[in-house]
Amino acid sequence: MAELKLLKNDVVSINFSKNPQPGIKLNVMTSISYNVKFVSSQNKCLGDALILLQDPEHKDVFSLELHMVGIFDHNYPEMNTDTKRIVHVETAKILYPFWNTVLGNVLTTIGAPPMVLQPMNINPEDVLIRE
Repeated sequence: MAELKLLKNDVVSINFSKNPQPGIKLNVMTSISYNVKFVSSQNKCLGDALILLQDPEHKDVFSLELHMVGIFDHNYPEMNTDTKRIVHVETAKILYPFWNTVLGNVLTTIGAPPMVLQPMNINPEDVLIRE
């Protein structure tokens, strides 16, 4: 049975700006951009996540951007488009708790209210694979 093994996860960068404004109530939205790069000659892949928290109407008041990566080893015998879609979904599932932990720690450190990322339900058929 094919499997993925997380070799390393790391925070690449944290960008934060906070400029409190009296009378402004923030409606912070979260967006996650996640891509997987495959190194077929080494049976490895890199999961690359960019998580952005900000109020779309008040970007100058609060913004937090986390860039995190995970390096995986895999033993899939064939890396076709369908397999790449599955790997994309499974690597995101493996990294999700790490993203939440880092986000919680950063929010606590900057004095912002805690939050948890909503669970991601990625349908493999929705994953765009660029060859």
